[in-house]
Amino acid sequence: MPNCNRKAATVTKECRYPTDRLRLTVASVVDIKRRNSPIYAILQVTCIFTTVGAEPMHRSLIILLCSACLLVVYAPVSLPQETAERFQWPSFRGPLASGVADGQNPPTDWDPETGRNVLWSTPLPGLGHSSPVVWDERIYLTTAVSDDPNSIFRYGTDGRQDRRSDRARNEWFVYSIDRRNGEVVWARQLISGNPSVQRHPKNSYASATPTTDGEHVVVLVATGALYCYDFDGNLLWDLNLGPIDAGASYDNAYQWGAASSPIIWQDLVIVQVDQQVGSFIAAFDIGTGEEVWRTPRDLISSFSTPTIHIGTQRTELVTNGAGTMHGYDPASGEELWRMSGSSLNTTPTPVSDQGLIYVTSGYRTRPIFAIRAGATGDISLADDENSNADVAWSSPRDGPYMATPLVYRGYLYVVSANGVLTVFHAITGERVYKRRIGDTGGAYSASPIAADGRIYLTSEDGDIFVIKAGAEYELLATNRMGEVCLATPAISEGQIFIRTTGHLLAVTNSIAPEVALAEGFSSAPFPTELAADQVLPFDDFEDGDLLAHTGVRWQTFTNGVSGAALQLVDNGAAATAQAARLDGKLTLGAARGPLAQMYQPFDRGAVPINLENLGGIRFYTRGSSPFELTLRCGDGEVGKELDTSEEWQLIELSADELTPISGSPQVVDWRWGAGGWSGNGCIGLYFSRRGASNIGEFWFEVDEITFYGADAWELRDDSPR
Repeated sequence: MPNCNRKAATVTKECRYPTDRLRLTVASVVDIKRRNSPIYAILQVTCIFTTVGAEPMHRSLIILLCSACLLVVYAPVSLPQETAERFQWPSFRGPLASGVADGQNPPTDWDPETGRNVLWSTPLPGLGHSSPVVWDERIYLTTAVSDDPNSIFRYGTDGRQDRRSDRARNEWFVYSIDRRNGEVVWARQLISGNPSVQRHPKNSYASATPTTDGEHVVVLVATGALYCYDFDGNLLWDLNLGPIDAGASYDNAYQWGAASSPIIWQDLVIVQVDQQVGSFIAAFDIGTGEEVWRTPRDLISSFSTPTIHIGTQRTELVTNGAGTMHGYDPASGEELWRMSGSSLNTTPTPVSDQGLIYVTSGYRTRPIFAIRAGATGDISLADDENSNADVAWSSPRDGPYMATPLVYRGYLYVVSANGVLTVFHAITGERVYKRRIGDTGGAYSASPIAADGRIYLTSEDGDIFVIKAGAEYELLATNRMGEVCLATPAISEGQIFIRTTGHLLAVTNSIAPEVALAEGFSSAPFPTELAADQVLPFDDFEDGDLLAHTGVRWQTFTNGVSGAALQLVDNGAAATAQAARLDGKLTLGAARGPLAQMYQPFDRGAVPINLENLGGIRFYTRGSSPFELTLRCGDGEVGKELDTSEEWQLIELSADELTPISGSPQVVDWRWGAGGWSGNGCIGLYFSRRGASNIGEFWFEVDEITFYGADAWELRDDSPR
């Protein structure tokens, strides 16, 4: 058997055999022990075969052994299990700012008006352009709520550049939202007061996107305050970086407000603060908030977010600034290279792919630069150059003003502020095509993202166009959100999270629109209160669809489950025609075990209901193993674990039998109050199968679900309804 030794950042595996020696070295480009290792981190693999004196047969054996060792060594250095079972979107534009989420099959089309492919929609107070970030079951974003009822912003392409006289008192919030149902898990007020720096009328006071590593949530607000929370909403530390006075390059009286987002690299929080006077880039210890390094920048304002490029030889911190681009050592802040030629106002974030770093801007001048990683010193192009030893190619006139470009499957996609898409060969810079998106015009601030051969392009008017990736323009779908959109969407586990000016929406595949309810039932939504004498036929599945009498569909959520399916099946309970069935295979161990659940949000989770008068719940069930019934409410989760058999049985649970679920969140936020179980603020009914290990295949079915008020429960008939 081989003798394998592990070292800190480099894993060395020595496989010793009688005649040959194989050395396999895997150099991890990130700290593989931390949960903040990106999904798309590049593993640099080098196989060195030492075959002195080996026969041809031995060489073949060595090749085979090398492959085997590669598989063995790859497993330990892959992402941690709790990270690998999900596709995270931890910062602005996702992993390494790539904007790419392949292998997740997000939807191509959806319709918020009818509910088609819309999982939930949660109202958001205030104004904020920060993008959502996602880690496991949580979504994080920020907003600023003004005391001025007339506080507005302007969108579009009119080109006016005046600042917004908005000095009203604001309250800044960070939200943690449950990705399964849109419920606000917790909300924290960051700061309140009158802004010391005014904003551009198109900007917001909450434009910086949060960032997370799976343990911490870091937030930067326009006041210059930097906060770090844990996942339970506890404040770990905060810093005051001073007011960020970012504005027009030509007149420092034009205060436009901050927009650059923080990033996390290993154990460091890195912020780029480019302003009228005193610009700098700095790194802080994520555990303590202690400043690790700070590098002054001889630049004026910019609005770009820095990027980490992980190369074969080194890691580079890349910034886009007014007139100048830089590469730094992220561990020390030491300047590695610089290059002149960017616009005086810069917003797009640098992106990288296959050894090239793309830095773009589009204010008055519109350059694109494809910079080779590993540069040193001043790499600026001469006046008559389009390339040099460190710049693979450049274009003087096609750069974007607001939107960060996208590199995807060999092409560079650039979106102009007025909705023109230009596509280049990423390696050569050859232009492939140029055309207007959707033939509708309009303004574009959100950055393009990609998944599974599709490009998603978001206009400020709230139209999200989906085109086919590749050398030819093909419009696949047009999705109208019905509200203004300036934030870049996020993709995680096949769901797209879209922030409009008024809502956060989750869209996913295979959710049918709301339809008319079965004959004999009211088409009204679930009542806001359950009367003491009320009998409510919650669902009997006899309408031939997974549509409950709340006006919304039953849904499914899985974590660590393969092949899970929610469906209608024949031969329901009590001689009914159909029942709802969930089945699959529990395969992975998550934090609370693998999980599969079918659930029904009350009115899409937007309007909770009062079950203070709940007397009990009655339903039929059968299955292969125990599962949990849970009611999620504003003051926590209550429910009961239920045994099942392969034969239908009638379950009758009084409200007194519903007890707090171990480990359930105690929700305190702007929507509901706090306290023990009271029946207030209930947002959904859940049937869940959870396991602590790989328990294998499971199934369960439910039918004839009825809610009873307290009086009706006491007077209920023992016979099935």
